[in-house]
Amino acid sequence: MIRVAKDELEDGALCRWLHEQCEAATLFTGAQVHVCKAQEVLLDRSFGTTAGAGKLVPSSAFRMYCTAKPVLVAALEFARRQGVLRLDDPLGAFVPSATGPLGDVRLEALLDHQLPLGTPSGFAAVVSPLHERQARLIDAAQAAVAAGGPATYSEYLAWELLAVALQRASDGLHWADSVRAACRELGTDHSELLLDDRDFQRAHEAGGLECNVSTRRGASLPLLGEISPVLWSRFEGASFGIASSIRCLTALIHHAFVLSPTDRHAKPAAVVAGYGPARRKLHIRAGLMAGTSTIGVSDLWPEDLLGHTGLAGMSLVAGSPSLGLTFGVHLNGLMDLQTTDRYVRPLVSSTLHADLLATGHLAI
Repeated sequence: MIRVAKDELEDGALCRWLHEQCEAATLFTGAQVHVCKAQEVLLDRSFGTTAGAGKLVPSSAFRMYCTAKPVLVAALEFARRQGVLRLDDPLGAFVPSATGPLGDVRLEALLDHQLPLGTPSGFAAVVSPLHERQARLIDAAQAAVAAGGPATYSEYLAWELLAVALQRASDGLHWADSVRAACRELGTDHSELLLDDRDFQRAHEAGGLECNVSTRRGASLPLLGEISPVLWSRFEGASFGIASSIRCLTALIHHAFVLSPTDRHAKPAAVVAGYGPARRKLHIRAGLMAGTSTIGVSDLWPEDLLGHTGLAGMSLVAGSPSLGLTFGVHLNGLMDLQTTDRYVRPLVSSTLHADLLATGHLAI
């Protein structure tokens, strides 16, 4: 194996490239927050059974969790241009185990933006600009990869189609018409991913509340009231109030205390609570990083109600240091976080958490 450090690369191109990406990539391990350091990324080239295969290897201080996908994409693209990777190499060979399996996804698909695994702002300078509609796959892709669940393009597409179809259905469209409208919006012709599964129809007819729907491959899609290790799902249009959101948040906090602090096999848990009417919602995100004993609840976004100004976020963080479980709460007083793609905002918030948590963590 040949290890190529940053200073061995011509003109330090990889270091500069990654540094630009790292400025906006804040990495979480529960209540402990640290920022990427480009100089700690090493690029390995393996001459094993797969000729030309390469790996992006994180050092001990560089944990490749889901919010670091822009860095991953930048490094993969750089490695491809250096001849270390080939477009037909499976990504599963290049992604550290901390990010979860990528199955049969190919580097070519990632670089062609059929499967974006980062944010437009994070790697638009490295790869040509993402199609805005395809960028909405980001949240589902990040959480599914981190959870170690199904990670094929079909799965991501089905999850995103569900989110868009539920939104269209809330506008009064029939379910089948909603699915077709979602397909048109996402630029795909795979309506069978939803229409061939009657569970989606039943979920819609039930109002999308406290019920599970499934993809054709059987991946559970929790919409409300459950903690799932598999999926971060979004949906809009269901009209239920703050009380339901509080119940979700209570369940997440309970989950944090019930989990064994020594359980090193725990997977990310995630739930989204909608807040009616359509397009007005609270996002509740919970994440339990694989291989750690911490759980974080972050990114409550009442952005539509606040007009994208004033208070734009609230974060709840729980950890398990040596002396026991700590529980921290803080508010983000942020101004005008409107962007072209609203699903970029949680990463914007995550970037700010590093400074806030360093000074404002409260132990109870």
